Amino acid sequence: MSVHSWIKRREIGHRSVRNVDDTFSMQRQIWRTLYRKNGEIGGNSDVGYRGIFGLKYSPDGSLLVAACENDAIVVIDPLTSKIIKKQEHVHTKRCNTITFIDNQLFSTCSDDSNISVWDIRNLREEVHHLKGHTGWVKNVEFHKPSKSLVSSSFDDQILLWDIDNPSPYGQHEPKLLLKCANLMRMRLSPDGSSMYLSSMQTADLIAIHNLNFETIRDDLRDIRCQGQYGDHSVVFNNHEIKVDRSDKLENQSKPVDRENHLELYYGYNADERGPCTVFCQSIDVHPENLSIALRYDRLTSNVMKYTSVHNTWSFYNGRQQGNNAWAPHTIHDEHHLPIPRGLATNFAKEDGSENVEYIQEICYSPCGRLIASPFGYGIRVMALDSSISDYRSHISSRVSERHQWDDASDKVLPSYVDVEPQQLHDVAYCFGHRSMVLSTCFSPTHMQVASGSKNGQIIIHETVL
Repeated sequence: MSVHSWIKRREIGHRSVRNVDDTFSMQRQIWRTLYRKNGEIGGNSDVGYRGIFGLKYSPDGSLLVAACENDAIVVIDPLTSKIIKKQEHVHTKRCNTITFIDNQLFSTCSDDSNISVWDIRNLREEVHHLKGHTGWVKNVEFHKPSKSLVSSSFDDQILLWDIDNPSPYGQHEPKLLLKCANLMRMRLSPDGSSMYLSSMQTADLIAIHNLNFETIRDDLRDIRCQGQYGDHSVVFNNHEIKVDRSDKLENQSKPVDRENHLELYYGYNADERGPCTVFCQSIDVHPENLSIALRYDRLTSNVMKYTSVHNTWSFYNGRQQGNNAWAPHTIHDEHHLPIPRGLATNFAKEDGSENVEYIQEICYSPCGRLIASPFGYGIRVMALDSSISDYRSHISSRVSERHQWDDASDKVLPSYVDVEPQQLHDVAYCFGHRSMVLSTCFSPTHMQVASGSKNGQIIIHETVL
């Protein structure tokens, strides 16, 4: 089957033909041809509102919306690269992120502590104005199971908004889900079953699985850090988890058997042996919640920027946890050992010459095979391996190799598989910005990725056939 035939089948929604290996040939060839798309936003001019803090495609891929530093939103046609609409003064301070609810409705959040819901067909007036935070609101997520918005703020609160059921006076009263000390970012998995939090605490990431918003406040209460002189713990509702970066995460290889189960994840443990501070500024979740991608700064004697992939996929003795299933791969299928949740499986590193004042957003592709991460004045598109394998195939292969090595060993083996982190494979580098890139986003329908920079420039990169 030719590349053009494969693309045509993809456009009309057909799955890959059986026995046709698009992983090793089609996708690898096509994604390496990313180039800078020309158009109204493809030149050297910017959109006029300084930093592009958030970029998001509509679910049908027909629109690209940008959240701008100077409290404005810009709507772009991603096929023609033309600006369709601009709306100024959507907030009174910086506009931070875009979150689509459906193809018409989306939300914005701001450093003015407020959240707004907009209809793409009429941007002159907001649909809902949500007021409840007292600090900068840095991101909002749409929780599909409850059809509600979930927001996180620098006031350390995570709030739930039922936008379909306002009060008799037309206002929306939020429900407090959690308080987390020094909260930075919050992300939900696409299926709404997991929540991931980053904070300026000693744990790089806090994961909460089997979410139940009805009981989460009673189950966890406030999440805080206590301790001193390098001996710290994360405390919640009379429970305590010791912060230990050398932890092999064995307990996190066991099944999650209760709702609102909390775990600690750590960034890739680099060669630095001295004390360090980790600033996890961006999180994205695999489309099937099989893994998470983190972008963070490790502050030691100098600044090192890392992108790392961490396993969140659980498999236990031939049974699956949640919606995750193990693809048959080797003769060891019946007795595969689990990989701990939170284990770093892949990483990439770059020298950090820029400061850490701005958040730089990382993102997964809709298929979960690719990761786009800001890289200086451009973006770096990476995959788990040179074949651009999906996560299941990649991890299955590595676990199989580990089992073969373990079978030949006479050591007493643990009850889980501990794979060594591997370098992410560089698929393409896309440059063209005149300042540091702050945001990235893949199209859900087309083979293109957009990036926005500190000076207000937006570039759409797409593949060549």
